[in-house]
Amino acid sequence: MISKAAEAMFTEIYADAKVDPSEMVRLQETIDAAEADLLGQEGTEGVYEATCKSFDVTRQLLQHSLLHIRRGDYTTLGQAQLMSVLEANVQFLRATFDAFSGEAR
Repeated sequence: MISKAAEAMFTEIYADAKVDPSEMVRLQETIDAAEADLLGQEGTEGVYEATCKSFDVTRQLLQHSLLHIRRGDYTTLGQAQLMSVLEANVQFLRATFDAFSGEAR
């Protein structure tokens, strides 16, 4: 379940239907703080740390790749296909979250 503070932040970020770099930084700082709190309480061994590290690596690679695609000489079709793959993976993460959290969305 998402916290009220995080939900309010997402609502604020998407209020203008776009996300700017400062909002990305703010979101990353919020995630980093939540991860640090979790690992401080639960320890840095096992599934908690593995999950946090997995998402950290995924976020870094995704941002790097999308920036490279944006600045590179790639076809419009290739860019659209990549965004389609990205969107499908986000939906898969949502479905996995819903399946394991026991909450229907």
